[in-house]
Amino acid sequence: MSFLTVLNFWQMLPGLILAIPALLWGLWHAPWKQLHQRQERQHLFFASILLLALFWQLQIEIRDELLLHPIAMNVVTMMFGAPLALLSGSGALLLTHLFNQQPWSVLPFELVTMVLVPVAVVSLLLKLIHRIPDSNLFFYLFGAAFFGAVPTLLAVGVSSWLYLLWIDNAGLLALFEEYAYLLLLMMFPEGFINCAVATVVTVLRPDLMKTFDEEKYLDDK
Repeated sequence: MSFLTVLNFWQMLPGLILAIPALLWGLWHAPWKQLHQRQERQHLFFASILLLALFWQLQIEIRDELLLHPIAMNVVTMMFGAPLALLSGSGALLLTHLFNQQPWSVLPFELVTMVLVPVAVVSLLLKLIHRIPDSNLFFYLFGAAFFGAVPTLLAVGVSSWLYLLWIDNAGLLALFEEYAYLLLLMMFPEGFINCAVATVVTVLRPDLMKTFDEEKYLDDK
């Protein structure tokens, strides 16, 4: 979700206050050593940035102001973990703005609602799923990827609404509230896309899924 309206500095400020510490945390905690040692992980990481940016081109423009598109941060977080997922999503946003020449002033808003919030929600879901005593591969894939799209998109919607309410932009707030129901329609395709990609990678190359615990989710006991 994004807007094509230019925001002033004070409207950007809440996003900057939240996004900059999150990105610094991601840079500090990212497993750079492991990424350097495994070339395939490097390729996958940079490919995720490019593919996300291209995937976000599948967007619906409403009234020349509001853009709606899939997010797909569930599977990215499952694949890389929170630190690298934050960096992957941020890199994809930069490419998206270069591709589309969108207003750069909305970038802090997008970093919060499209990257930071989804990564936080999915990370929490993964922790909860991991703590379930009898959790298995079904819980991992459907809980975090498919059904996980519901709380992720709800969190995106609520965070977007709160942000617009905070910056007191009545025009954007009214537009968002009018078309917020479209987020509900996006839940099934969002969940299907995340689950399909997560399933393929987990089955074919489980070693590439950072958050996948083979002993936990494939235990026959």
